[in-house]
Amino acid sequence: MFSSLKDLISIPENEFSQKISDGIAVANNIILKLTYGTEEMIKAIVQFTTHTPSVLNPIENTISLIDKWDDLWIAYSVASLETTNFSGFSNVDLLNEKMTLLNLKFDFSNYANLVSSIDMMTHQTTSIWKENSLPFSITSDRILYIRDLLFLKACYQKIRESHGDKQRTQ
Repeated sequence: MFSSLKDLISIPENEFSQKISDGIAVANNIILKLTYGTEEMIKAIVQFTTHTPSVLNPIENTISLIDKWDDLWIAYSVASLETTNFSGFSNVDLLNEKMTLLNLKFDFSNYANLVSSIDMMTHQTTSIWKENSLPFSITSDRILYIRDLLFLKACYQKIRESHGDKQRTQ
């Protein structure tokens, strides 16, 4: 993290390493804090929000979902690989085309069904993916990458739908 931020912050690396668990101001009203585990994450969120323990249950539920999806790690991994893809088109665009062609839809009824639908969609999508745009040459790695893209798309779609619902009710 330090190497990515060193031009934006004014503290030396050793101080950054010592203080990152407590939080480091990286910009006006932005504090970067590194936490380990869900309990630490809950405490950090409560500390930065209302300071009232009554918000713990919704936060625990949200963190539980994040823990299951591990979407932050997937997003980071995919984004770092996609930035090196200079083929002129994005794999997300290709995925969208293939999903439309195959008329694929996520099953959001519960988490198990979502995973099953993504596994099925991975198989169908992989079988028609002919472009040489994936950053892997080993078939199993290509399949896992497409699956990660599908998980990210599911996250994006679910968030977008929930924001759309909120906007319609306002």
